[in-house]
Amino acid sequence: MNEEVRQAFKNECVKYLDTFALMNLRPYAREIGVDKPTKKQKDELIAEIVAVLLGEKPPVARATRGAPVKDDFVDPKIVEEIARLQLIYEPSDTLEECEERRIKMLPTLRERLREIQNNPVKITVHDDVPLKEKVFVGQMFSCDGIACLIPLHFKLGESKIIVSVEQIRRYDLRDGDIVECKIYVKNSTACTAEILKVNYVDADALSRVKFDEASVGLPVEKIKYTAMQQTIEGKYVDWLVPMGKGQRSLIIGAPKTGKTHFVQRLVKSLPKVEKDSEVLVLLIDQAPEIVAEYQKVIDSTRLIATTYSDEPEKHVQAAEFLLARAKRLVECGTDVLLVVDGLNALAKAYDETDVSGGKVLPCGLGHSALRYVKKYLASAKRLEKKGSLTIVATLSEKTGAPIDEVLKQELASVANHTIVLSEELSARRIYPSVDFEKSRSDYGASIFTEEERKIELAYRNKVHPYVAPDVVLGALAMSKTHGEFVSCMKNIMEKIKK
Repeated sequence: MNEEVRQAFKNECVKYLDTFALMNLRPYAREIGVDKPTKKQKDELIAEIVAVLLGEKPPVARATRGAPVKDDFVDPKIVEEIARLQLIYEPSDTLEECEERRIKMLPTLRERLREIQNNPVKITVHDDVPLKEKVFVGQMFSCDGIACLIPLHFKLGESKIIVSVEQIRRYDLRDGDIVECKIYVKNSTACTAEILKVNYVDADALSRVKFDEASVGLPVEKIKYTAMQQTIEGKYVDWLVPMGKGQRSLIIGAPKTGKTHFVQRLVKSLPKVEKDSEVLVLLIDQAPEIVAEYQKVIDSTRLIATTYSDEPEKHVQAAEFLLARAKRLVECGTDVLLVVDGLNALAKAYDETDVSGGKVLPCGLGHSALRYVKKYLASAKRLEKKGSLTIVATLSEKTGAPIDEVLKQELASVANHTIVLSEELSARRIYPSVDFEKSRSDYGASIFTEEERKIELAYRNKVHPYVAPDVVLGALAMSKTHGEFVSCMKNIMEKIKK
């Protein structure tokens, strides 16, 4: 291969491989004989792959010692594109002849990609995957063009179940659908044999709309946080700062004001079993001990969490994975509450993984990352003829980072329900440290009953300015019902009058 063709082939490979995440490149590198791919960063790994492809480095034998790798799925798109480039850049041809061949091969490539979809590649099937037409429940997820089912707890290292194009067309399957099916295994490839249910509804009886095209209405029904386990946080939101189904809620606070604890207690206050409702929790870039605390509160299939040790690509994948599930459930008439902790980490993860370039704001955050987070929060809405998606997300302020201040300013205009946590109250160890004066609900008048609205106005105008927050929190703690809380409020107001 002459030097011009060699360099052109190298540039094309580097440019193409750079569009994939590190976690997608490592299985391919391992397959072609790159030495220790898991110990290399993305740029170094791409350089090693190209060196092996060009024959500059000899491929090494695959190691047989140690634990088996978690994810051994080789993306067929990488294999096909590299094979295509190798056909284009023949060693004996000139650069001009290579370019002519590239143009002629474009239609062939499209046909080949369709063949891959209809005839899926072989994947490793571990012993824990149901075999011989046993029932499997997973979520639809596109692995770079290949539709498959993965476990609801989002562990990509486990086996994937390939879904055929015929079944996707027949049942109108979409990314995020929860599919219950029977599977069969042939030549070490696990595929769906029969679709039983989609989003907990019989597949043949499925009727739904498209999330982005359905008509939207104002939130008119309040989310009740005290149905099963009463917490002060749940009572505070339920009785004083109402949250309706379909609202976009932000819990804003400085570091160490208790944002994570607040949303965790809200989740604990939600009903564990309620018809046509679902609670999903997304934790982004959290400490392992925080994840462990959430696992005690909510089922693992409804909790997707990433920690400090995870790559930014996984943060973004986890966020899109859970949002897609929430949208599909809403399309089928389910009321979904999606808790996100938190948006700052999600924005920064997307900014690190975005390869599109574009404008960079003065704070250092890419404009596309800001637009992505705004769009994520703006997904919350109530569909008039189906379900609703409510998003409760945490947002940090006063961190000293310009990025966080820009996020607060931009997202505040998107949210229509805000709970602000006070540094002063948290310094005095008063929890939940809610700054009631700055907290608001845009649709409180339509969500509250007339009596509840009067109580909220009385507290805001007559009690809040004159009574210490810990007194009201004590009344919330002692009250088991809204009626008891009303009585406590009346007693407080009578004492103020005297």
